[in-house]
Amino acid sequence: MGAQQILGGLLIVVSAFLGIAGAFSGICCGASMILFIIGLVLFVTEKPEAPRPLHWSAMPPQYPYGAPPWPMPAPPPPRLPFCTHCAAPSMWVPQYARYYCPNCRRWLPASIPPPGIFQ
Repeated sequence: MGAQQILGGLLIVVSAFLGIAGAFSGICCGASMILFIIGLVLFVTEKPEAPRPLHWSAMPPQYPYGAPPWPMPAPPPPRLPFCTHCAAPSMWVPQYARYYCPNCRRWLPASIPPPGIFQ
């Protein structure tokens, strides 16, 4: 209940006491009716308060969906094809536009795409 409803309820109660007292003594009857109407208007016309969120904060959240549970992993290293003869990782030689295996000292087939396309 808001302050306006409390005041309205108090005026209604006071007007009821004045009305009862006025019925026996013949005074305060008009005042009790005016107080009753004002109290009723105050009690009925109060606007309800807007509900507040449970966890209200003036600062916007850092992340739109909350903080990540752990740090994001580093991106994986670029993938290189393995040698077709010894299965060791190969290396790209831009001068010849081919992969070379330093382990068995052989060139890989030219059909293997360059690094930008292979990933």
